[in-house]
Amino acid sequence: MLSYASESTPAKTSENLKDELRAVNRELASMKKQWHEERRQLLGDNAVLKDAADRLNLQIQDAKERAKQKDHTHEKARTGVLGVWLPSRFIQ
Repeated sequence: MLSYASESTPAKTSENLKDELRAVNRELASMKKQWHEERRQLLGDNAVLKDAADRLNLQIQDAKERAKQKDHTHEKARTGVLGVWLPSRFIQ
């Protein structure tokens, strides 16, 4: 990190201040580069997670549709069996 002059030293010269400013600017540039890299990684992770969530949602929707169709088929079969065993003409 940066070192600061102790209270016992004389005031820093213009060149010393410029050198410190350059060092701070280098550190900021490094931090900015690191931030951009982390942001890029997080955006990539987010895209992967969104893709996985979309695929899971499609699978859930497909499973719901298959369950609904099976229920409908089961209901038709049940109605057919009841129609054979309990025709409406015998029900009073």
